[in-house]
Amino acid sequence: MPKLKKQIPKRPLTKLSRTFATLGFLMVSGLIVGCVALTYVFIAQPSFRTKRLPVVAGAIIAPWEKPVLQANALAQPTIRAKSGILIDVASAEILWANHADEVRPLASLTKLVTVGAYLSRNPSLDELYTVPARFDTAGISDMVEPGISVSSLRVPTGTRMPYRSLVAAALVSSANNAALALGGTLSPSALMQYVSAQGATSTQIVEASGLDPANVGSAHDVALLSHALFRNPLVQSFTSVAIADLKTSGTMLHVRSTNALIGKNSYHVDAGKTGYLVEAGYNLAVQATKDDRTLLLVLLGEPSTDARFADADALLQWAFAAHAWVPQF
Repeated sequence: MPKLKKQIPKRPLTKLSRTFATLGFLMVSGLIVGCVALTYVFIAQPSFRTKRLPVVAGAIIAPWEKPVLQANALAQPTIRAKSGILIDVASAEILWANHADEVRPLASLTKLVTVGAYLSRNPSLDELYTVPARFDTAGISDMVEPGISVSSLRVPTGTRMPYRSLVAAALVSSANNAALALGGTLSPSALMQYVSAQGATSTQIVEASGLDPANVGSAHDVALLSHALFRNPLVQSFTSVAIADLKTSGTMLHVRSTNALIGKNSYHVDAGKTGYLVEAGYNLAVQATKDDRTLLLVLLGEPSTDARFADADALLQWAFAAHAWVPQF
């Protein structure tokens, strides 16, 4: 007679046993999912190793590389601006700041908003604009003090030019009538909507040229607005040269840049914009690159145009020389 195997009766799992079993299953499952996710992030999708910082809108950084002040670095230069900020674009690290959140008149740095808002609509830059009878003075003479010269694009009434030329004139020679023409294509709320979209919280814009001192913002905000615009290849092509050519129906115009840093230093000026009002002093936003390192500098309230460019150059030269970009693991 065959032997029967002894049957061991199964004991029902207690409530506590079932709880431990469930927890164990969840822990093992979590570890497996975590390992798969890490493999995907660090191997299949290496771009996930970068992160987006709020200091500069849209800045994508490599967290393993960071500018570090060298031990033997020269002291920071003395800067005469009322406020300012200097940022390493790749890492969003602030290398220098002075009252960076103080709100001040923007003057023609307003045009960073006007051009940015206009370009954000993806317009046809080849569309033609017809110069009106009051193109040189429309909307300008009412906003400036008597005797103060303003920059404007001087062309005959009826001249037709592509909007591309208006963008160039507004940025390169800071032509106020060109900026007002661009602003005229936008809704009344478009400028502030653009400002908000860039994360600039202290900026207020009441008109498109910058001639009204009620256009205000902080150096930190200007850095956000500059970074958003200076990434545009068209803007870089206009604002990195000393003279830009503008097409019109009558002739080719040549406008000279207001940025005296272009072509005069060991670094390359990628883009920039100047501004001046009595209430604002001399303002500057500039992006410069040297040895594949890109810095963004904003100075507000400089006492003179010479001081503006001398201080900007001193800060940029110091920052490029004083910092080493060190891998961070």
